Amino acid sequence: MDRYYKERFEAQQSLVRKIAPLMEVNQIIEKVREELRNLVPTAMRFV
Repeated sequence: MDRYYKERFEAQQSLVRKIAPLMEVNQIIEKVREELRNLVPTAMRFV
């Protein structure tokens, strides 16, 4: 698990940059969901 620290850090930074300018909670939640869909491999998607 420790070997993926760089990928986790980059994903976190990407998400922070995308939600920082947003003020509405619904917009933030939608951005988080969108980012998670991009990060999770297609084979693991349930939505």
